[in-house]
Amino acid sequence: MLGAACDRCGSPGRPFSVSAPGDIRPALGRSEALVKELLERHFLAGERLRNRLVFLNKVSGEDRSDEVVVGGKVIGTLRFDLKRNDYLFDLKLEGACLIGPEAKKGVVQVRHQQGHLKGKNLTFEEILELRGRFEPEDPLIVIIGSSICSAVARASSSQKEAQTKAIHIREVGKLEAAAEVPKASWTDFVESNLEYLKALESKAVSDVKSFVGNKKLPVSLSFSGGKDSLACYGIAKKAVKDLTLLFINTGLEFPETIDYVHGFARKNKDKLLQAEAGNAFWEQVESFGPPAKDFRWCCKVCKLAPVTELIERNFPGGTVTIEGNRALESFARADIGFVESNPFVPHQTVLNPIRRWRAAEVWAYIWWKGLDYNPLYEEDFERIGCYLCPACMASEWKRTEAIHPGLHRRWSDYLVHWSKESGVSQDYARYGFWRWMASVLFHSEAMHAGQR
Repeated sequence: MLGAACDRCGSPGRPFSVSAPGDIRPALGRSEALVKELLERHFLAGERLRNRLVFLNKVSGEDRSDEVVVGGKVIGTLRFDLKRNDYLFDLKLEGACLIGPEAKKGVVQVRHQQGHLKGKNLTFEEILELRGRFEPEDPLIVIIGSSICSAVARASSSQKEAQTKAIHIREVGKLEAAAEVPKASWTDFVESNLEYLKALESKAVSDVKSFVGNKKLPVSLSFSGGKDSLACYGIAKKAVKDLTLLFINTGLEFPETIDYVHGFARKNKDKLLQAEAGNAFWEQVESFGPPAKDFRWCCKVCKLAPVTELIERNFPGGTVTIEGNRALESFARADIGFVESNPFVPHQTVLNPIRRWRAAEVWAYIWWKGLDYNPLYEEDFERIGCYLCPACMASEWKRTEAIHPGLHRRWSDYLVHWSKESGVSQDYARYGFWRWMASVLFHSEAMHAGQR
């Protein structure tokens, strides 16, 4: 529930905690399937989540790291390991309690232990019973007397050398029956928050109406193909009569995004203006090198220049543009205001009506309004943008390889070529280190110093 009480029955909610900043979001399609696959792989208990709502909460990590929330409890952390190029699941105590009764694998019973259990390492000699096998870094459920623990394997169960450290205990709790997680659908989620969503929309629509009513300027909507601009579309259609959608085709968009944006505009009979970057990225990359989180030359070339030209041509007197910027997206947007201006686009005033919304509120609003969303969200993409953006994660890059091998191959081949030409390790292409310009410069300077 997003508010204090259920909007269907009026019952008060139970508060729960996730890690800051708490931009919790629903697990859709491939994302939900991934969580179930991991529970099945380690515990043969993927069915435990059937017809249960799963949410994800992004936390810090070397690549993708998401807390997995089920029934208002964090049951574990899903994280992508760069070296393995695969996902790991770090089990929490709440997860052990939820999965334990159903688990047919990954459960270990050990001898009674003296003293403090949390943080303790157990040897193979102390294992009494083991369901299935385990490998290093596999999550485990450990039963010790009347206690249940979330744990991680330190060695392979095939070793069985008595004194080898086999298991590391992470959290400890009482072995009690876990509370049943009720079955629910995303429709239930929306209906339970309906009055809350109405109030959320009312505030956003009122803010937009108050501003544009006094300006007498044409209103446009930055429609990127992502969920946030889609939520803004629902608000804008209620706030203004005439709306123009603006889409920047950077030349690096997923085919699904281009098809989605144009299909959406046709279906809803909306005017769509498209800014074209053409082949600008590939023409400039040889000069600038790969873009990076701290060196985003591509944004100016592929976004700002095309949209500035489009606005000057179509809105010579200026335009008020509604955008889906949210404070929880990044540190850079943490203090974003309702009204902003971009010095690089002088004829544009930007409104940010959902700047304080959480991702869960965005999705609930989209479902409530019945808005069609980009199918890439069902493919385990958290954000929708350029397919080779340095802000994307290695986990998303792996998914790109699966659904668009041609796009993946073109950029991967360039990165290998660039690494050789720049004299840096192939690891900078293999593990995605090119995304941080500072690390590449440091490595190059170190190599040249060694040669001297």
